[in-house]
Amino acid sequence: MGGRAAPCETCGRLRTFMVVGSGLIAAIYLQPTWAVAVAQLMPSPIWIGSGLCATSVVGLGLRIIRERRVDVEGSRG
Repeated sequence: MGGRAAPCETCGRLRTFMVVGSGLIAAIYLQPTWAVAVAQLMPSPIWIGSGLCATSVVGLGLRIIRERRVDVEGSRG
């Protein structure tokens, strides 16, 4: 009979993210020794924020360069 169709790629990623995230939240709530050890390995928030900003700046720069190349090539032909 009419079974469910396979989820799209984005839905599959979201489901995986939710399952992993839920497991981590439950582990932090229950505080087993391995979860505490993993939490101590995390970098400080300032490093995470700086990394996100740097990655965004690099990504934007690459996108601008790519767009300018497309504009120059488009005006030639």
